Amino acid sequence: MEFQNPDEMDMRSARQYLIAIVANLKQIKEKQKKLREDLEIWTGRIELARGKNRSDLEAAAVQRKEDIGYQLQTLSAEEAELLREATRMKARMGLLKTEVQRSVNTDLLLSELEMLVGEPDTLSRQFEEEEAEATLKKLKEDMGLNE
Repeated sequence: MEFQNPDEMDMRSARQYLIAIVANLKQIKEKQKKLREDLEIWTGRIELARGKNRSDLEAAAVQRKEDIGYQLQTLSAEEAELLREATRMKARMGLLKTEVQRSVNTDLLLSELEMLVGEPDTLSRQFEEEEAEATLKKLKEDMGLNE
C-alpha cells in the first residue's frame, strides 16, 4: 500500500484512507493465519521425513518452512507499518475534527437563520401560557377549588 500525506487530506479522504488501511490490516491477518497453519504442516512434514530417513524430503520441507517464516516476517513488518500509519491518520482526523468544530461560528449561524425565518415568535408562546392558565383557573372554579 502506498502511504499518503495526511496533512493534505480533508476529513472525508482521511476516513477513506483509514478504511483502506484497516482493510489491508485484515488481509494481512488472514494471510498470517494461513501461513501459520502452513508452518505447522511443514514442521510435521519435516518430522515425517526424518522418521522415514528421507533427507531429500527433509531438506525440501526445511526450505519450505524457512520460506514461510520469511513471508511471516515480511507480513509482520507490513503490519507494523500499517499500524503506525493508522495511528498517524487517527491523530490527523482528530485534528481535522477540532478544526471543523472551531470553524463553526454559532452566532453567525443564528443570525443567518433569523434572517431566513425571522425572529423567534415569543408572542404566541406567551398567549398559549395565558390561555392555559385561564383554562386551569376555570377548571379549579368549576371543581370548587379556589386558591
